[in-house]
Amino acid sequence: MFDSSFLTDESTREVWASTPLVVGMHPDEATDPIVSHSLAAGKPWAVIPCCVFPGLHPHRRTADGQLVKTHEQLCDYYMRLDPGVRRAQLDFEGRNTVIYSLGRPANGGHATSDAAAAAAAAGNAAGAMDSATPAAAIGAPSSPSSSSVPQL
Repeated sequence: MFDSSFLTDESTREVWASTPLVVGMHPDEATDPIVSHSLAAGKPWAVIPCCVFPGLHPHRRTADGQLVKTHEQLCDYYMRLDPGVRRAQLDFEGRNTVIYSLGRPANGGHATSDAAAAAAAAGNAAGAMDSATPAAAIGAPSSPSSSSVPQL
């Protein structure tokens, strides 16, 4: 299961440390940990959220303080977490909204790029992954971060 223990457990922490990109396609309950841990580590990430689970996540609130209950509200919630978070639509039917961040460069700012290119890359990576896979190592290893994990 992809949660806080994935980052610290002896059997999986090296996977996290060497994972330069985290992708979740309809990751259900792993969505919040993917987003929060990736943001804290400055890693690029992309999620295609599906289920909202408002009963499991009463802390998720809309901009006006209401409980997040719809898919659109969930996407808006993730967009408000960090100025580097972006949104795009992928070219397939069903839940096709990708929420993503290109991560933080070493200088602490936010990486910027064409949203369509980033969404296409996220879509290609997501399509290549098994939806049960919480993280995948793609490319060269990255260094682990000592940042604290934001609570979602």
